[in-house]
Amino acid sequence: MGCIARYRSEDPPPAAAVPDQKRRELVAARLTWAMSRRGITRGALAERSGVSQTALSRYLSAKRLISTDALMRICPVLNLSADWVLGLREARERIEREERDDRKGAPMDARNKAATTVDPEV
Repeated sequence: MGCIARYRSEDPPPAAAVPDQKRRELVAARLTWAMSRRGITRGALAERSGVSQTALSRYLSAKRLISTDALMRICPVLNLSADWVLGLREARERIEREERDDRKGAPMDARNKAATTVDPEV
């Protein structure tokens, strides 16, 4: 799981490009991060979620992409949203932010400059 080493342990791994291997690594890193933050072991997560330890081990080692069923069982135990685990929330938020900026017309720098410009005639 190379993606964990690049980030501080207190920060969740960010969403990445989504080829299958990258998606598996992202899911594994986010689940591992959440387990660590909540102090939940693999065994406890398997027991509480009803996901087998073998399957959980494969998800956490990025050998298999998590199934929808497993995701829906694990997320409530770790108090996570499935879209965050899969890296979809950030993508949706980025698109919504870009659409809001487009609707406002001017880029953020231009809006900030206009707000701080003093009219000499006032």
